Amino acid sequence: MKYKKIIIITSVIFLLGCFALSELNGLGTVKGEVTVIHTDNDSWHIDYNFDQSVIGIMTGPETKKYHDSSWDLPEDFHFTKDESGYSWLEKKDKSAFKKISVNVKTYKKIVFYAPQPFANFNQGVSINTGPLGFASKIRLLGLVEMMHNFDLRYSFIGLKDESILVPNSDSTEDIAIKGSGYFVFFGNRDMITESEQVQLLLDNDFPSSLRADVLSTAEKFMTLYNKEFGKVLNGKLMIQMTYDKNSRNAGKGFGIGGGAQNGQFAGIMSGSFDSIPIAKVTMKLRTFMAHEMGHIWQSHIGMDDMRWMNEGGAEIISHRGMVRLGMLTEKGFNTFLNKYLVESIEDLQKVSLEAPHKKGYEQLNYSGGSLAVWAACAAIDGDNKSDNIFKMNRELAKFSKDSLTRFPKDCIASTFTKLGMNQEKIDGIDHFINTKHKNPQDAYAKLFDLTGIPYKIKGDSIFIVE
Repeated sequence: MKYKKIIIITSVIFLLGCFALSELNGLGTVKGEVTVIHTDNDSWHIDYNFDQSVIGIMTGPETKKYHDSSWDLPEDFHFTKDESGYSWLEKKDKSAFKKISVNVKTYKKIVFYAPQPFANFNQGVSINTGPLGFASKIRLLGLVEMMHNFDLRYSFIGLKDESILVPNSDSTEDIAIKGSGYFVFFGNRDMITESEQVQLLLDNDFPSSLRADVLSTAEKFMTLYNKEFGKVLNGKLMIQMTYDKNSRNAGKGFGIGGGAQNGQFAGIMSGSFDSIPIAKVTMKLRTFMAHEMGHIWQSHIGMDDMRWMNEGGAEIISHRGMVRLGMLTEKGFNTFLNKYLVESIEDLQKVSLEAPHKKGYEQLNYSGGSLAVWAACAAIDGDNKSDNIFKMNRELAKFSKDSLTRFPKDCIASTFTKLGMNQEKIDGIDHFINTKHKNPQDAYAKLFDLTGIPYKIKGDSIFIVE
Protein backbone atom coordinates (compact mmCIF):
# COMPACT_ATOMS: atom_id res chain seq x y z
CA MET A 1 0.00 0.00 0.00
CA LYS A 2 2.81 2.41 0.83
CA TYR A 3 4.34 2.03 -2.62
CA LYS A 4 1.10 3.14 -4.26
CA LYS A 5 1.48 6.53 -2.65
CA ILE A 6 4.60 7.16 -4.71
CA ILE A 7 2.68 7.09 -7.96
CA ILE A 8 -0.96 7.46 -6.97
CA ILE A 9 -0.98 11.09 -8.03
CA THR A 10 1.33 10.78 -11.00
CA SER A 11 0.08 12.58 -13.29
CA VAL A 12 -2.01 12.04 -16.11
CA ILE A 13 -0.40 15.33 -17.00
CA PHE A 14 1.55 14.04 -19.96
CA LEU A 15 -1.68 12.55 -21.36
CA LEU A 16 -3.34 15.92 -21.07
CA GLY A 17 -0.35 17.40 -22.89
CA CYS A 18 -0.93 15.01 -25.80
CA PHE A 19 -4.64 15.76 -25.59
CA ALA A 20 -4.13 19.50 -25.88
CA LEU A 21 -1.22 19.45 -28.32
CA SER A 22 -2.74 17.04 -30.83
CA GLU A 23 -4.63 18.29 -33.84
CA LEU A 24 -7.80 16.74 -32.39
CA ASN A 25 -9.02 15.21 -35.67
CA GLY A 26 -8.01 18.24 -37.69
CA LEU A 27 -9.86 20.81 -35.62
CA GLY A 28 -8.69 24.36 -35.12
CA THR A 29 -7.15 26.53 -32.45
CA VAL A 30 -8.54 29.19 -30.13
CA LYS A 31 -6.09 31.96 -29.37
CA GLY A 32 -6.28 34.31 -26.44
CA GLU A 33 -4.73 35.96 -23.43
CA VAL A 34 -4.81 34.90 -19.79
CA THR A 35 -3.69 37.19 -16.98
CA VAL A 36 -2.88 35.62 -13.61
CA ILE A 37 -2.78 38.08 -10.71
CA HIS A 38 -1.63 37.11 -7.23
CA THR A 39 -3.88 39.37 -5.13
CA ASP A 40 -2.86 38.22 -1.63
CA ASN A 41 -1.10 35.25 -0.01
CA ASP A 42 -3.85 32.74 -0.83
CA SER A 43 -5.88 34.51 -3.51
CA TRP A 44 -5.68 34.81 -7.29
CA HIS A 45 -7.59 36.65 -9.98
CA ILE A 46 -7.69 35.04 -13.44
CA ASP A 47 -8.80 36.96 -16.54
CA TYR A 48 -9.50 35.08 -19.79
CA ASN A 49 -9.84 36.94 -23.08
CA PHE A 50 -10.26 34.81 -26.24
CA ASP A 51 -10.11 35.84 -29.89
CA GLN A 52 -13.34 34.00 -30.64
CA SER A 53 -16.37 32.79 -28.75
CA VAL A 54 -16.15 29.46 -26.93
CA ILE A 55 -18.75 27.43 -25.08
CA GLY A 56 -16.40 25.68 -22.70
CA ILE A 57 -12.92 25.53 -21.13
CA MET A 58 -11.59 22.06 -20.34
CA THR A 59 -9.76 22.11 -16.99
CA GLY A 60 -8.67 18.46 -16.78
CA PRO A 61 -10.04 15.41 -14.93
CA GLU A 62 -12.90 16.20 -12.59
CA THR A 63 -11.67 17.75 -9.33
CA LYS A 64 -14.97 18.65 -7.69
CA LYS A 65 -13.64 19.27 -4.17
CA TYR A 66 -10.99 21.63 -5.47
CA HIS A 67 -13.33 23.54 -7.77
CA ASP A 68 -16.13 23.75 -5.18
CA SER A 69 -13.85 25.05 -2.45
CA SER A 70 -11.43 27.25 -4.40
CA TRP A 71 -13.12 28.68 -7.51
CA ASP A 72 -15.44 31.67 -7.16
CA LEU A 73 -17.30 31.81 -10.47
CA PRO A 74 -19.62 34.42 -11.96
CA GLU A 75 -23.24 33.52 -11.19
CA ASP A 76 -23.98 32.42 -14.75
CA PHE A 77 -21.07 29.92 -14.91
CA HIS A 78 -20.57 26.44 -13.49
CA PHE A 79 -18.44 23.31 -13.89
CA THR A 80 -19.79 20.28 -15.70
CA LYS A 81 -18.35 16.80 -16.28
CA ASP A 82 -18.34 15.06 -19.65
CA GLU A 83 -18.73 11.33 -20.23
CA SER A 84 -14.94 10.83 -20.11
CA GLY A 85 -14.71 12.36 -16.63
CA TYR A 86 -13.24 15.73 -17.65
CA SER A 87 -14.33 19.05 -16.16
CA TRP A 88 -15.60 21.92 -18.30
CA LEU A 89 -16.15 25.52 -17.28
CA GLU A 90 -19.32 26.58 -19.08
CA LYS A 91 -22.18 29.05 -18.90
CA LYS A 92 -25.29 27.59 -17.29
CA ASP A 93 -27.39 28.45 -20.35
CA LYS A 94 -24.70 26.89 -22.61
CA SER A 95 -24.25 30.17 -24.50
CA ALA A 96 -20.91 31.27 -25.91
CA PHE A 97 -18.47 33.70 -24.33
CA LYS A 98 -15.18 35.42 -25.16
CA LYS A 99 -14.27 36.72 -21.70
CA ILE A 100 -14.50 35.49 -18.14
CA SER A 101 -12.91 36.53 -14.83
CA VAL A 102 -12.67 34.19 -11.83
CA ASN A 103 -11.23 34.36 -8.34
CA VAL A 104 -9.32 31.31 -7.09
CA LYS A 105 -8.05 30.37 -3.62
CA THR A 106 -4.76 28.53 -3.24
CA TYR A 107 -5.50 24.84 -2.71
CA LYS A 108 -3.24 23.08 -0.22
CA LYS A 109 -4.58 19.54 -0.36
CA ILE A 110 -3.61 16.80 -2.77
CA VAL A 111 -5.75 16.32 -5.88
CA PHE A 112 -5.86 12.65 -6.84
CA TYR A 113 -5.42 11.38 -10.41
CA ALA A 114 -5.25 14.89 -11.81
CA PRO A 115 -2.69 17.67 -12.26
CA GLN A 116 -1.89 19.42 -9.01
CA PRO A 117 -3.23 23.00 -9.24
CA PHE A 118 -0.68 24.44 -6.79
CA ALA A 119 2.66 23.67 -5.16
CA ASN A 120 2.85 25.39 -1.77
CA PHE A 121 6.17 26.50 -0.33
CA ASN A 122 6.87 28.27 2.97
CA GLN A 123 8.25 31.25 1.01
CA GLY A 124 6.08 31.17 -2.06
CA VAL A 125 3.59 29.24 -4.15
CA SER A 126 3.51 27.88 -7.70
CA ILE A 127 0.32 27.98 -9.71
CA ASN A 128 -0.14 25.40 -12.47
CA THR A 129 -1.38 27.00 -15.69
CA GLY A 130 -2.46 23.62 -17.08
CA PRO A 131 -5.69 23.24 -15.06
CA LEU A 132 -6.60 26.82 -15.99
CA GLY A 133 -7.40 25.54 -19.47
CA PHE A 134 -6.15 22.57 -21.51
CA ALA A 135 -8.54 22.91 -24.45
CA SER A 136 -11.70 24.67 -25.57
CA LYS A 137 -15.02 23.85 -27.15
CA ILE A 138 -16.78 25.93 -29.78
CA ARG A 139 -20.12 25.75 -31.55
CA LEU A 140 -19.53 25.62 -35.28
CA LEU A 141 -22.10 27.50 -37.35
CA GLY A 142 -24.23 27.65 -34.23
CA LEU A 143 -25.01 23.94 -34.47
CA VAL A 144 -22.13 21.46 -34.07
CA GLU A 145 -19.97 21.39 -30.93
CA MET A 146 -16.28 20.88 -31.69
CA MET A 147 -13.17 20.77 -29.55
CA HIS A 148 -10.29 23.12 -30.34
CA ASN A 149 -6.74 23.42 -29.04
CA PHE A 150 -5.74 26.45 -27.01
CA ASP A 151 -2.96 28.77 -28.12
CA LEU A 152 -2.80 31.08 -25.12
CA ARG A 153 -0.39 33.80 -24.06
CA TYR A 154 -0.01 34.33 -20.33
CA SER A 155 0.94 37.34 -18.23
CA PHE A 156 1.71 37.12 -14.51
CA ILE A 157 1.45 39.84 -11.88
CA GLY A 158 2.75 39.22 -8.35
CA LEU A 159 2.56 40.86 -4.97
CA LYS A 160 4.89 43.73 -4.07
CA ASP A 161 8.52 42.56 -3.85
CA GLU A 162 7.51 39.08 -5.05
CA SER A 163 9.68 37.36 -7.65
CA ILE A 164 8.02 35.41 -10.46
CA LEU A 165 9.76 32.49 -12.14
CA VAL A 166 8.33 31.22 -15.44
CA PRO A 167 10.17 28.13 -16.78
CA ASN A 168 12.27 28.82 -19.87
CA SER A 169 11.43 32.54 -19.86
CA ASP A 170 13.05 35.70 -18.59
CA SER A 171 9.78 37.58 -18.94
CA THR A 172 6.49 37.56 -17.00
CA GLU A 173 4.34 39.05 -19.77
CA ASP A 174 2.86 37.77 -23.04
CA ILE A 175 4.37 34.28 -22.76
CA ALA A 176 3.16 31.48 -25.03
CA ILE A 177 2.33 28.44 -22.90
CA LYS A 178 0.85 25.50 -24.76
CA GLY A 179 -0.10 21.94 -23.95
CA SER A 180 0.05 20.81 -20.37
CA GLY A 181 1.20 24.16 -18.94
CA TYR A 182 3.83 25.28 -16.44
CA PHE A 183 4.15 25.58 -12.69
CA VAL A 184 4.88 29.30 -12.32
CA PHE A 185 6.53 30.27 -9.04
CA PHE A 186 5.62 33.39 -7.06
CA GLY A 187 7.89 33.99 -4.08
CA ASN A 188 11.46 34.29 -2.85
CA ARG A 189 13.98 33.65 -5.64
CA ASP A 190 16.64 32.74 -3.05
CA MET A 191 14.95 29.34 -2.76
CA ILE A 192 16.18 28.38 -6.23
CA THR A 193 19.33 26.28 -6.76
CA GLU A 194 20.80 25.81 -10.24
CA SER A 195 23.31 23.47 -11.83
CA GLU A 196 24.28 23.11 -15.49
CA GLN A 197 21.34 20.78 -16.10
CA VAL A 198 18.78 21.47 -13.38
CA GLN A 199 16.83 24.36 -11.92
CA LEU A 200 15.73 23.20 -8.45
CA LEU A 201 13.19 24.76 -6.14
CA LEU A 202 12.91 23.02 -2.77
CA ASP A 203 10.77 24.05 0.16
CA ASN A 204 12.85 25.36 3.08
CA ASP A 205 11.26 22.61 5.16
CA PHE A 206 12.41 19.92 2.74
CA PRO A 207 14.41 17.38 4.79
CA SER A 208 18.13 18.17 4.81
CA SER A 209 18.88 14.43 4.63
CA LEU A 210 17.27 14.31 1.16
CA ARG A 211 18.13 17.69 -0.37
CA ALA A 212 21.44 16.69 -1.97
CA ASP A 213 19.95 13.44 -3.29
CA VAL A 214 17.26 15.28 -5.26
CA LEU A 215 19.79 17.15 -7.38
CA SER A 216 22.17 14.22 -7.84
CA THR A 217 19.34 11.83 -8.73
CA ALA A 218 17.95 14.27 -11.29
CA GLU A 219 21.34 14.73 -12.94
CA LYS A 220 22.00 10.98 -13.07
CA PHE A 221 18.67 10.25 -14.74
CA MET A 222 19.05 13.17 -17.13
CA THR A 223 22.37 11.74 -18.26
CA LEU A 224 20.89 8.25 -18.66
CA TYR A 225 17.70 9.33 -20.40
CA ASN A 226 19.57 11.70 -22.74
CA LYS A 227 21.84 8.80 -23.69
CA GLU A 228 18.99 6.35 -24.27
CA PHE A 229 16.34 8.64 -25.79
CA GLY A 230 18.20 11.71 -26.95
CA LYS A 231 17.85 15.24 -25.61
CA VAL A 232 14.27 16.43 -25.31
CA LEU A 233 14.69 19.63 -23.27
CA ASN A 234 15.42 23.02 -24.78
CA GLY A 235 16.69 24.35 -21.46
CA LYS A 236 17.17 23.06 -17.95
CA LEU A 237 14.99 20.52 -16.19
CA MET A 238 12.94 22.38 -13.60
CA ILE A 239 12.04 20.56 -10.38
CA GLN A 240 9.74 21.98 -7.73
CA MET A 241 9.25 19.96 -4.56
CA THR A 242 7.49 20.80 -1.32
CA TYR A 243 7.30 19.05 2.02
CA ASP A 244 4.68 19.15 4.76
CA LYS A 245 5.24 16.97 7.82
CA ASN A 246 1.48 16.78 8.27
CA SER A 247 0.07 14.22 5.87
CA ARG A 248 -2.06 15.66 3.08
CA ASN A 249 -3.06 12.18 2.03
CA ALA A 250 -6.20 11.70 4.15
CA GLY A 251 -4.21 10.68 7.22
CA LYS A 252 -2.46 7.80 5.45
CA GLY A 253 1.02 8.77 6.53
CA PHE A 254 4.09 9.49 4.42
CA GLY A 255 3.63 9.73 0.68
CA ILE A 256 4.95 11.40 -2.47
CA GLY A 257 2.93 12.52 -5.45
CA GLY A 258 3.01 15.00 -8.28
CA GLY A 259 3.39 15.08 -12.03
CA ALA A 260 5.50 15.96 -15.05
CA GLN A 261 4.71 18.51 -17.74
CA ASN A 262 6.58 20.53 -20.36
CA GLY A 263 10.11 19.72 -19.22
CA GLN A 264 9.44 20.13 -15.52
CA PHE A 265 7.93 18.18 -12.69
CA ALA A 266 6.46 19.09 -9.34
CA GLY A 267 6.39 16.87 -6.28
CA ILE A 268 4.42 17.03 -3.07
CA MET A 269 5.94 15.07 -0.21
CA SER A 270 3.95 14.94 3.01
CA GLY A 271 3.66 13.05 6.25
CA SER A 272 6.21 12.16 8.90
CA PHE A 273 8.85 9.58 8.02
CA ASP A 274 10.53 9.57 11.45
CA SER A 275 9.77 5.87 11.88
CA ILE A 276 10.85 4.91 8.34
CA PRO A 277 14.50 4.02 7.59
CA ILE A 278 16.09 6.84 5.58
CA ALA A 279 17.22 4.36 2.90
CA LYS A 280 13.59 3.43 2.28
CA VAL A 281 12.53 7.08 2.10
CA THR A 282 15.38 7.80 -0.32
CA MET A 283 14.27 4.87 -2.49
CA LYS A 284 10.71 6.22 -2.61
CA LEU A 285 11.96 9.64 -3.61
CA ARG A 286 14.22 8.26 -6.34
CA THR A 287 11.45 6.04 -7.66
CA PHE A 288 9.06 8.98 -7.86
CA MET A 289 11.62 11.18 -9.61
CA ALA A 290 12.64 8.47 -12.09
CA HIS A 291 9.00 7.84 -13.01
CA GLU A 292 8.13 11.51 -13.55
CA MET A 293 11.31 12.14 -15.52
CA GLY A 294 10.51 9.03 -17.54
CA HIS A 295 7.30 10.72 -18.65
CA ILE A 296 9.28 13.70 -19.95
CA TRP A 297 11.56 11.54 -22.10
CA GLN A 298 9.22 8.72 -23.18
CA SER A 299 7.10 8.78 -26.34
CA HIS A 300 3.55 9.67 -25.34
CA ILE A 301 1.01 7.27 -26.81
CA GLY A 302 -2.65 7.87 -27.57
CA MET A 303 -5.03 9.75 -25.38
CA ASP A 304 -7.20 8.53 -22.55
CA ASP A 305 -7.37 4.88 -23.63
CA MET A 306 -3.61 4.25 -23.58
CA ARG A 307 -2.69 5.06 -20.01
CA TRP A 308 -1.62 1.44 -19.48
CA MET A 309 1.19 1.98 -22.00
CA ASN A 310 2.20 5.43 -20.78
CA GLU A 311 2.10 4.69 -17.05
CA GLY A 312 3.30 1.11 -17.33
CA GLY A 313 6.02 2.26 -19.70
CA ALA A 314 7.17 4.99 -17.30
CA GLU A 315 7.30 2.42 -14.51
CA ILE A 316 9.48 0.03 -16.52
CA ILE A 317 11.69 2.87 -17.81
CA SER A 318 12.23 4.18 -14.29
CA HIS A 319 12.88 0.83 -12.64
CA ARG A 320 15.20 -0.42 -15.39
CA GLY A 321 16.94 2.93 -15.14
CA MET A 322 17.37 2.46 -11.40
CA VAL A 323 18.89 -0.96 -12.04
CA ARG A 324 21.21 0.55 -14.63
CA LEU A 325 22.35 3.24 -12.16
CA GLY A 326 22.88 0.77 -9.31
CA MET A 327 19.96 2.09 -7.25
CA LEU A 328 17.99 -1.16 -7.53
CA THR A 329 19.06 -4.80 -7.80
CA GLU A 330 17.63 -7.33 -10.23
CA LYS A 331 16.05 -9.02 -7.23
CA GLY A 332 14.49 -5.70 -6.26
CA PHE A 333 13.17 -5.30 -9.80
CA ASN A 334 11.52 -8.72 -9.63
CA THR A 335 10.01 -7.79 -6.27
CA PHE A 336 8.51 -4.69 -7.90
CA LEU A 337 7.03 -6.81 -10.73
CA ASN A 338 5.61 -9.42 -8.36
CA LYS A 339 4.01 -6.79 -6.15
CA TYR A 340 2.19 -5.44 -9.17
CA LEU A 341 1.36 -8.97 -10.28
CA VAL A 342 -0.44 -9.72 -7.02
CA GLU A 343 -2.08 -6.31 -6.93
CA SER A 344 -3.47 -6.46 -10.47
CA ILE A 345 -5.02 -9.93 -10.47
CA GLU A 346 -8.19 -8.99 -8.60
CA ASP A 347 -8.83 -5.89 -10.73
CA LEU A 348 -8.31 -7.70 -14.05
CA GLN A 349 -11.39 -9.79 -13.24
CA LYS A 350 -13.47 -6.62 -13.32
CA VAL A 351 -12.02 -4.50 -16.13
CA SER A 352 -9.60 -4.74 -19.02
CA LEU A 353 -6.41 -2.72 -19.32
CA GLU A 354 -7.78 -0.63 -22.17
CA ALA A 355 -9.20 2.17 -20.00
CA PRO A 356 -9.60 0.94 -16.40
CA HIS A 357 -9.56 4.45 -14.92
CA LYS A 358 -12.92 5.18 -16.53
CA LYS A 359 -14.41 2.53 -14.26
CA GLY A 360 -12.56 3.52 -11.12
CA TYR A 361 -9.46 1.30 -11.45
CA GLU A 362 -6.76 3.91 -12.14
CA GLN A 363 -4.07 1.93 -10.34
CA LEU A 364 -4.39 -0.90 -12.87
CA ASN A 365 -2.72 1.33 -15.48
CA TYR A 366 0.41 1.15 -13.33
CA SER A 367 0.25 -2.44 -12.10
CA GLY A 368 -1.17 -4.36 -15.04
CA GLY A 369 0.34 -1.85 -17.44
CA SER A 370 3.83 -2.53 -16.09
CA LEU A 371 3.39 -6.29 -16.54
CA ALA A 372 2.07 -5.87 -20.09
CA VAL A 373 4.98 -3.59 -21.06
CA TRP A 374 7.53 -5.92 -19.48
CA ALA A 375 6.00 -8.85 -21.38
CA ALA A 376 6.45 -6.85 -24.59
CA CYS A 377 10.08 -6.22 -23.65
CA ALA A 378 10.59 -9.94 -23.16
CA ALA A 379 8.90 -10.77 -26.47
CA ILE A 380 11.20 -8.56 -28.54
CA ASP A 381 14.04 -10.46 -30.18
CA GLY A 382 17.41 -9.94 -28.55
CA ASP A 383 19.50 -11.27 -25.75
CA ASN A 384 18.88 -8.51 -23.24
CA LYS A 385 15.24 -7.70 -22.57
CA SER A 386 16.31 -5.23 -19.89
CA ASP A 387 17.36 -2.82 -22.67
CA ASN A 388 14.28 -3.36 -24.81
CA ILE A 389 12.18 -0.72 -23.05
CA PHE A 390 14.70 1.86 -24.27
CA LYS A 391 14.77 0.37 -27.79
CA MET A 392 10.97 0.40 -27.85
CA ASN A 393 10.75 4.08 -26.99
CA ARG A 394 13.47 5.06 -29.44
CA GLU A 395 11.50 3.34 -32.18
CA LEU A 396 8.19 4.91 -31.12
CA ALA A 397 9.84 8.34 -31.18
CA LYS A 398 10.29 7.98 -34.95
CA PHE A 399 6.52 8.40 -35.43
CA SER A 400 5.00 11.87 -35.53
CA LYS A 401 3.16 13.13 -32.46
CA ASP A 402 0.01 13.19 -34.55
CA SER A 403 0.37 9.50 -35.48
CA LEU A 404 1.14 8.49 -31.89
CA THR A 405 -1.96 10.33 -30.70
CA ARG A 406 -4.43 9.27 -33.40
CA PHE A 407 -3.18 5.78 -34.26
CA PRO A 408 -1.45 4.50 -31.12
CA LYS A 409 -2.21 0.81 -31.63
CA ASP A 410 -0.88 0.88 -35.19
CA CYS A 411 2.31 2.62 -34.01
CA ILE A 412 2.80 0.08 -31.22
CA ALA A 413 2.20 -2.92 -33.51
CA SER A 414 4.59 -1.50 -36.12
CA THR A 415 7.22 -0.90 -33.46
CA PHE A 416 6.90 -4.45 -32.15
CA THR A 417 7.29 -5.81 -35.68
CA LYS A 418 10.35 -3.68 -36.43
CA LEU A 419 11.97 -4.90 -33.23
CA GLY A 420 11.50 -8.54 -34.22
CA MET A 421 8.28 -9.57 -32.45
CA ASN A 422 6.21 -12.10 -34.40
CA GLN A 423 2.48 -11.67 -35.07
CA GLU A 424 1.44 -14.37 -32.59
CA LYS A 425 3.09 -12.46 -29.76
CA ILE A 426 1.67 -9.13 -30.94
CA ASP A 427 -1.84 -10.59 -31.03
CA GLY A 428 -1.38 -12.28 -27.65
CA ILE A 429 -0.30 -9.07 -25.93
CA ASP A 430 -3.18 -7.20 -27.57
CA HIS A 431 -5.63 -9.85 -26.35
CA PHE A 432 -4.29 -9.62 -22.81
CA ILE A 433 -4.71 -5.84 -22.78
CA ASN A 434 -8.20 -5.70 -24.26
CA THR A 435 -9.80 -8.54 -22.32
CA LYS A 436 -11.54 -8.65 -18.95
CA HIS A 437 -10.17 -11.98 -17.71
CA LYS A 438 -12.29 -14.50 -15.82
CA ASN A 439 -9.07 -16.05 -14.55
CA PRO A 440 -6.29 -13.40 -14.49
CA GLN A 441 -3.72 -15.86 -13.10
CA ASP A 442 -4.27 -18.13 -16.08
CA ALA A 443 -4.16 -15.11 -18.40
CA TYR A 444 -0.81 -14.06 -16.93
CA ALA A 445 0.55 -17.59 -17.28
CA LYS A 446 -0.40 -17.64 -20.98
CA LEU A 447 1.12 -14.17 -21.49
CA PHE A 448 4.36 -15.20 -19.79
CA ASP A 449 4.56 -18.48 -21.74
CA LEU A 450 4.03 -16.57 -24.99
CA THR A 451 6.58 -13.85 -24.31
CA GLY A 452 9.23 -15.84 -22.43
CA ILE A 453 8.96 -14.46 -18.91
CA PRO A 454 10.02 -17.17 -16.39
CA TYR A 455 7.49 -17.78 -13.63
CA LYS A 456 6.26 -20.32 -11.11
CA ILE A 457 2.83 -21.21 -9.80
CA LYS A 458 2.54 -22.24 -6.18
CA GLY A 459 -0.94 -23.04 -5.03
CA ASP A 460 -3.16 -20.07 -5.87
CA SER A 461 -0.20 -17.75 -6.49
CA ILE A 462 1.85 -16.93 -9.57
CA PHE A 463 5.15 -15.11 -9.38
CA ILE A 464 7.97 -14.12 -11.70
CA VAL A 465 11.38 -15.67 -11.08
CA GLU A 466 14.85 -14.53 -12.14
